[in-house]
Amino acid sequence: MNCRLNYQFENKIVNFKILNYADENFLSNNCFKKHKLKDCLFLIDIEGGEFKILNNKNLNLLKKSILIIEIHDFYFSPKNLIKKLSKIFKTSFITTEDRNLSSFKVLENFHDNEKWLMVNEGRPKKMIWIICKPK
Repeated sequence: MNCRLNYQFENKIVNFKILNYADENFLSNNCFKKHKLKDCLFLIDIEGGEFKILNNKNLNLLKKSILIIEIHDFYFSPKNLIKKLSKIFKTSFITTEDRNLSSFKVLENFHDNEKWLMVNEGRPKKMIWIICKPK
């Protein structure tokens, strides 16, 4: 199922944090002591690590946050994770859409092969993202 991601935020995003490494204890990182988890949006793209870090304990802590998770279903079956997420969150899915590289002026002087290499992620299949909003 495809849907568009259209969220309107009342406040501007003033801080963002990229964790170099996320394990099952990522929520104990000092950066989360300054912010309420309910005010955080988590973009999770960790090449299959989502199956490990999104355990019951962490999902309970994140239940009032917005999560955007890239599902790497070529590593593990996502059925159990999606089932857990659906119990806690309102979920929807988005996928990679067609790309029109001719609409990017910055790329107009590159050869077509070079353009496609620039945007190639080397994925074995079309990727799915699950959007999780608090119930």
